[in-house]
Amino acid sequence: MFQTFTRSLFQTRLSNELSRSDTGKFLLLFPPKCSFIFPLQIKERIGLSQKIRINVYAKSNGWLFDDLKKRFAQVYIPRAEIITSETPLFPCDAWVAIRSSEVRLSPKLERTVAIIHDVCHPGDVYQPGGERRAVEDAGAIVLSHPQERDILLSYGIDLERPIILDRPLGVLSSFTCRNSMPKDFTIGVVGRDSALKRFKWVPLIAQKLQEAEVPCHWHLVGKGLELYATAITGSGISCTQYPRKIYPITTYPGLYQAMDCHLITSNSEAGPLTLFEALASGIPVASTPVGWAPIFEKSAPEFVRTAEDIDGLVEHLIALKENRERIFQKRRAISELVSDYSLDDWFLAVLNLAMYLGSSDPVYLAHLDNCQSSVAV
Repeated sequence: MFQTFTRSLFQTRLSNELSRSDTGKFLLLFPPKCSFIFPLQIKERIGLSQKIRINVYAKSNGWLFDDLKKRFAQVYIPRAEIITSETPLFPCDAWVAIRSSEVRLSPKLERTVAIIHDVCHPGDVYQPGGERRAVEDAGAIVLSHPQERDILLSYGIDLERPIILDRPLGVLSSFTCRNSMPKDFTIGVVGRDSALKRFKWVPLIAQKLQEAEVPCHWHLVGKGLELYATAITGSGISCTQYPRKIYPITTYPGLYQAMDCHLITSNSEAGPLTLFEALASGIPVASTPVGWAPIFEKSAPEFVRTAEDIDGLVEHLIALKENRERIFQKRRAISELVSDYSLDDWFLAVLNLAMYLGSSDPVYLAHLDNCQSSVAV
């Protein structure tokens, strides 16, 4: 399963077809999984006596990026020292910029892995002089959605020069397929409140289901969802809130398994992670056509259903309730949709890019056989 790579192979431009480079040593996976080079197994550098210091940095915002920093710090790679911080540290051998707008802060862009998490590019952030333009000088770029490649190319950013890792973040191994159904039909909403998430739709959808005489229970999981939970219960609809400050990410696998389906109302996403977490849990998803939802819908329309508006999402939720037991019997097929997308492996892939950039030996790439992630949930 593991493949051997050299820098020239990393630089080979990805296509949407299964293909090989001139030396035939890389593997491309194609839609619905989308093209990406993965996983990495490379020859250990001979004579490497000191650890390569990798600085993973991002300003804290109390949500995804903080979680990612913690996970990076828990990954063990022989001969690597992983240091996390809010701003770049120096001296180090390589850097990982979790937030694309902070790539420009790196002391050495050519030794920096730039991660892009979204398909939203307001204003001129990728234009020359824009806060994200520095990604063009990064030694490696990590993309999480096919659209990000098109966005960068549209701004004239050369993707032939840097190493490209093109794949979704995926899901932690702690998210496993459910074994039971909740007593009442339960719709789950997961995330942190923001304009992009468009959670203001959730009480409206709940009210429309009530008007259609579709009994259901709501689970609101995350940060800043109190107003929406209050609006739902204020309409006489059953709702349970799981605030992030009380229910950390370690509790999320169990919370997903207590749902019948997951609802996504965002107007822009590159993932989202909740899509992968729900599917890994054997939970079908009703979503706006964002991120990877339309890609999964093409191959599994019974399990991932998209709609542009509130009425369309209501229709999907009603259909999921009507087919609740039949879909539950297919829960393992739902979970299999994301079985190739391990977030634990994503951490290793990103850090191995940094190991490569931080090495002065052009033959060196990391050795994953002895690598293990200490991440446990």
